[in-house]
Amino acid sequence: MGRSAWARRAFRPGREEGVPSAGSGIGRSGGCRSSDNSTGSQFLAFVDGRKEEIVKVMRCRILIIVWALSGCGRLPEGGGGLHEVVAVADSEDWASAGELVRGALERVVRTPQEEKVFIVRIEPPEKFGFFRRWRNILLIARLDTPEGTADLVRSLLGRRVLKRIEDEGAVLGFRRDVWARDQFFCALVARDGEALREKAGEWGDAIFRMFEKALEERLSGWIYRHGEERGAEDMLRSRFGWSLRLPRGYRVERAGEGFVWVRKRTPERWIFVWWGDAPDTLDGAWLRAQRDNIGARYYNGDRVVPQWLKEEAVEFAGRPAVRLSGIWENPRFVAGGPFRCYGFQHEGRAYIVDVAVFVPGATKEPYLRQVDLVARSFSFVR
Repeated sequence: MGRSAWARRAFRPGREEGVPSAGSGIGRSGGCRSSDNSTGSQFLAFVDGRKEEIVKVMRCRILIIVWALSGCGRLPEGGGGLHEVVAVADSEDWASAGELVRGALERVVRTPQEEKVFIVRIEPPEKFGFFRRWRNILLIARLDTPEGTADLVRSLLGRRVLKRIEDEGAVLGFRRDVWARDQFFCALVARDGEALREKAGEWGDAIFRMFEKALEERLSGWIYRHGEERGAEDMLRSRFGWSLRLPRGYRVERAGEGFVWVRKRTPERWIFVWWGDAPDTLDGAWLRAQRDNIGARYYNGDRVVPQWLKEEAVEFAGRPAVRLSGIWENPRFVAGGPFRCYGFQHEGRAYIVDVAVFVPGATKEPYLRQVDLVARSFSFVR
């Protein structure tokens, strides 16, 4: 079961097996949405912390505004890359809050190269007419100026929302499929420069999570576009009491009591699920040691590189979990790449769900995110 054959091979992502391009048609179809001429808008709903659409980030409640723009028609597909965010802002507003927003969106994933989750592209409000059809748009504005981005915002928001901004200092708003299909439009609007900078820092994580959620919804639709490996899913469910949603092309390479390995080739990416006796304390140290043990036993000596290891408390399969993110290496085959590893307990047993990729010479974060989405479909049979 060794990987010596592929560990020496420099895989290049093929067209079919690679990441979706900007024109992959992976978004939802547009229904009744705004026409190309819709620049004025009608305020649809105001959502606060007491309603269903609550957005909680770091246990803080954030005001969300949802806009409905007039008009109905077939929308063009959104332009721009999946990982590109066009930030529309005046130079003064960007100078005040831009770097806080950029820092939140351009998060780095070690693969071991530094790869950013999103790339921010700054554009002035005069170009909004062109960039409004982009897939990811972030509007940043303050209202204490009569022109520029503020004027644009006044044309989009109703009087009640503008008054709320004046009263409370700032709002964070979002809308899907406004001027294009598969579009996520977000706006951070504040009363003045001081409030804008304050909320850019406070809500930066929320902005990232909103764009990340939109990205993962697109990727999920893309990786399952050809269906699922129902036979393999049913086998896992009947034999082990848990299963994964496996996109077409994922194969179960090994399935035994206590260990299952699922793999997709070209480029190499895989998931393993291990389960066994629970430790007294399931923490990052135990998870790292156990992963190294699994690597030695099943993967010809894979091990964790300690210097880029990150430990987080998360939720996985509806349970409290520990997540390790970092780099795996195999000195024997001079191979390595990024991984994510989840450890949690269920009915007195410890479980590890681990994902990793081997994509030398190519960007790795998109492949890691794809296989991580598959891993997060893990569920127990009820």
